Parts: sequence; C-alpha cells; structure tokens
Amino acid sequence: MNVLNFPVRAVHLPLPAGDAGVRMTIEAMTALALGPEGAQHPFVRAWAIEAVHDTADRDDRAQAEALYWAVKKAVQFRGEYSETVQTPLVTLQLRAGDCDDYSTLIVALLRSIGIPARFETIATDESREYSHVFPLAGIRRAGQVVKWMPLDATVPAAHPGWRPSWSTREHVWGEKSMLGDPTPASSLQLSQNAANAAILLQQGGFAVSNVISALRNTGNTTTFGVQKMPGGGVTGSVGTSPTVLVVGGLVAAGLMFAFFRRR
Repeated sequence: MNVLNFPVRAVHLPLPAGDAGVRMTIEAMTALALGPEGAQHPFVRAWAIEAVHDTADRDDRAQAEALYWAVKKAVQFRGEYSETVQTPLVTLQLRAGDCDDYSTLIVALLRSIGIPARFETIATDESREYSHVFPLAGIRRAGQVVKWMPLDATVPAAHPGWRPSWSTREHVWGEKSMLGDPTPASSLQLSQNAANAAILLQQGGFAVSNVISALRNTGNTTTFGVQKMPGGGVTGSVGTSPTVLVVGGLVAAGLMFAFFRRR
C-alpha cells in the first residue's frame, strides 16, 4: 500500500528537558507549519480552500471553524511507537496524528489562507509541566485581531472556542506576533541555530533535516505523547523520551551538505 506519494525522510530531534525543550519543540512546529510542506505548499492551501468553500469571504471565524471541523473529520488521533512531529503535508497524507500534528496542521491551514495563528501550551496537573498543545486562530475586525479562538481538535467533545477548564498553567507562544511573517525566525524569535536553519529552508526548498539539525542539543527530549483527560477526552501530552522522530518529505541532499559544511 502506497500511503505517501512523495519521498519521505525521518530525523531525530534531541531537546533539553522542561520548558526549554517545549520552547524548541514549538519553534520546530512553527518552522514546519510555515514552511514549504506547510502553509507554502499548494496542496495544503488547496485543502484549506476546499474546506472553507462555503464560508463568507473575509469571515475569519467562519473559515477557522470550517477548517477545524474539516480537520476533525479527516484526521484521526493516533498514538505512536516513537514520538513524532510531522509536517502538515505528511499529516494530510497519513490522515492521522497527535496533538502536535493537529496543531501544526491547523496553523498551516489557517496561515495558507491568511488567517493569523499561534500555539498555546497548557499544564493539566499539579506538576505544572506543559502537557498539551493546541492552536489559536486570530479573529480580525477591521484588520485587527480582536479575539484568539482555541481550535483543539484532539478532544472528542471539543468545539471551536473550547479550552480545557482544568489547566494549572498556560503559555501562548509568539504572543507579540500573529505568525503572519513567512519567516519563522522573525515570527517567534527562534534561537540562533533555529533561525539559521529557517533561513536555509527558505533559500533552498524544504529540508526538514536542516531545521532539526540546527535545533539539536544534548539531554532529554521533549515530546508529545498520549494521556486520558478529564471528561473522557484523549489528547496529546508533553513528556520525555530519548528522541523525537520528525517526518517530512523532499529532503534536499545538497542543501543538507551545505548546511553541515557551515557548522
């Protein structure tokens, strides 16, 4: 069975533990969401346009809600043998993923049609460790964002605007930004290594291994797993494991070689 109709590569993403690892994970998700296998890919944009076909033009709320329900219908929540972050294109091909994959995909779809978007992480227990991520859509009036609407598609009972009521800690990433800049490095003020990788990614087509290599560090790996949540929902959670597997396609070998030559 040929599930993916383009070349696929997988790379491991080592990250530090705790908040630093979560930050770098969000940076990687942002690069993937805004990159050539995210908002810039014609198939991702075509999928978004089809999903919002029956909504009013320039109605951010209606379009964001349409994208939410389309993703919730098309993509299944699935666990993983090894923790994995996928590009939006891969998630649309597999039609499955966990909370980081849902979030990266929805942000990419929103940005592909010009709607502001960003990520929020929350903690759901007394440890106050971030245990879930979901996207926020910027709802505009007269060109200004007047509301950030949660779009958590991983919880069966959730709907546009729903957010967990039992969180013990929250953080909005890119709070001073709307992820409107096509350069991931400027949108979330990435670490210098991540910024360098994002520049390479823009210059030479998609090479997800470049992004991941630039983010590499020693120590534990911050990952997204699976846990039961109050009310019977199933969602993703942040944990630690030796590696995160990052999956993407169309890896540019020449660009990758040039990247390592620079280091």
